[in-house]
Amino acid sequence: MRRFAIPMLAVVAVTLTLAASCTGPTISAVGETDELIIVHDESAPKPVLAGIETAMTRAIPWLLDEPSYRATLTTPDEMGDLRNRRQILFVGVWGDGEVERLVRRAPFGAARGSPCTLLLTRDIWADGQIGAALVGTTYEDVLDYVEAHGEEILSRFLATALERDVERLCSGEKERAVAEGLAERFGWSLCVPPSYDMYTTGEGTRFVFFRRDRPDRSIFVYWQAGSSEDVRPDFALGVREELTERFYDGDTHEPRRPSVFDTVSFGGREAVRVSAWWTNAELVGGGPFRTYCFHDPSDGRTYLVDVSLFAPGLEKVQHMRNLDAVARTFAAGGEREGNR
Repeated sequence: MRRFAIPMLAVVAVTLTLAASCTGPTISAVGETDELIIVHDESAPKPVLAGIETAMTRAIPWLLDEPSYRATLTTPDEMGDLRNRRQILFVGVWGDGEVERLVRRAPFGAARGSPCTLLLTRDIWADGQIGAALVGTTYEDVLDYVEAHGEEILSRFLATALERDVERLCSGEKERAVAEGLAERFGWSLCVPPSYDMYTTGEGTRFVFFRRDRPDRSIFVYWQAGSSEDVRPDFALGVREELTERFYDGDTHEPRRPSVFDTVSFGGREAVRVSAWWTNAELVGGGPFRTYCFHDPSDGRTYLVDVSLFAPGLEKVQHMRNLDAVARTFAAGGEREGNR
């Protein structure tokens, strides 16, 4: 377990107990965020299924080539209780098979005989479920579409799943109460999952972090007066290094592991995103982290919202995906009241 050093500062730990929200279907979707059920008819050719599986399990280089999803292939007759999993993808052809009938009954808005494209919907059989469909006039059409648009298919599916996770994190009354308390005290808010502890480090430090163990997961928010010129990879990584040296017991960026610097939209703002690994030579530990750096003109602040993981021997994708969803619940000032 990692240690956290808060030198010469008072620490306040608050356990955040969050309530579940029950809406939509009568059962809730289950399973991990990196689990994908691919439902196909018996007649689906193996090359088509292999092409789709390859597209949806694409390796994530900065997470040391762990797959985007762990796929399970099944048929409508054999899927059983897999129908309540969180992510489901249907593969079929128009005019033939049970998959086509399932897709037409689900709220995809699909027109029979239409060209193959990625169809997306929510809550087919369970609350919190993402449903997708790839249906064409022939299996050759399906495979051609997947080979031409594989990266886009995965990206859109991931974006829809992230949107689902963000919404569910902020769905309960107690979650809202915690977010409102953070907004009142600090001028920003997050919807933090159950069993996290919140630590404050003094009014002048402008640094608040949340932590949960088994495995060890951390989220921090830092802010300072700034401008849009701060939104740079070197600024984000440099400030993070200063903060983790002080508050995370000496963690530093590990340059020997893959690092990705890109620009993304974060709550409607342009943000620099750093996806990389931390290391701690003294404690002999390390793991992935992701930092968002952005400027909010409404309050004149530059923010860092950071998530990190210490999970030796465990796969990292599902935990980092959950942490990323927490980061994406960030709202400044009165945004949450107006947008949620």
